[in-house]
Amino acid sequence: MLENPSIDKTHLTGVILAGGRATRMGGQDKGLVSLNGKCMVEYVIAAL
Repeated sequence: MLENPSIDKTHLTGVILAGGRATRMGGQDKGLVSLNGKCMVEYVIAAL
């Protein structure tokens, strides 16, 4: 991911959209699915 040095990261806000019924996942919450020992949402949080 490319970083823009002109962005003040101390005031950066992010929103994680994680809604839905998960019908294609058999009702399993996609954000809580484990991948290499971490929940998917943990990867998203780390990227922010």
